[in-house]
Amino acid sequence: EMELPLNGCRVKKNDLAILYSFIDAAGTIFFILAWLWLRAFESKESRMLNRSTVTASDYTIRLKSVPADTTEKELAIHFARVTGEAVAAAHLAFNNSKEIKQYIKRGRIMKQRFNCIQRIRYEKTMRDGQPGQRKRLRNLMRERESLTIAVRQNDERRSRVIQERQDAIQAFVTFETETGFIEAMLKYNFNWFQRYCCCYPERLKFKGQRLHVEQAPE
Repeated sequence: EMELPLNGCRVKKNDLAILYSFIDAAGTIFFILAWLWLRAFESKESRMLNRSTVTASDYTIRLKSVPADTTEKELAIHFARVTGEAVAAAHLAFNNSKEIKQYIKRGRIMKQRFNCIQRIRYEKTMRDGQPGQRKRLRNLMRERESLTIAVRQNDERRSRVIQERQDAIQAFVTFETETGFIEAMLKYNFNWFQRYCCCYPERLKFKGQRLHVEQAPE
């Protein structure tokens, strides 16, 4: 066993190692306790903030699936009848993936057109009078015109997609009072067996379809 001189005292190396081990253990325990306290404090504060803060989700339910031909008026009438409370608004979410794809494609074409215009400017300013400039400019002008036509054709296709009937895939229903929201959540609070088997009440179905109701995200 080695002894280390510390301020005129001699301490065994093994004793010093044990001391450091206890300090490390104490620090680890303190860190774990602090983390547990912070977690409990954060959860408590979150509950207090939720109780004292009013958001749209306190009045709004989300329907994870609805019939494709659903209208907002039909939803409002259905939930007003089921809950006995007034509905402030009903909004549908549509399957507009085709339209989004057209926008993405248009963005790519516009980027190509922008790069082409920048190359034209470079040829006119930095390579003016150099051999082959006119040929390069003619090619770039043709490319720009082709991309401009592609943008116009994309806009026409996107307009046709927008005019097509879009299927509703989800819906959000907002009640005028929190009571309506609570009533809706209670009436549609089914377990797995009730939701997917034969125990689903007919009066709660919408157009013959079972609804999966949850609180809308904030």
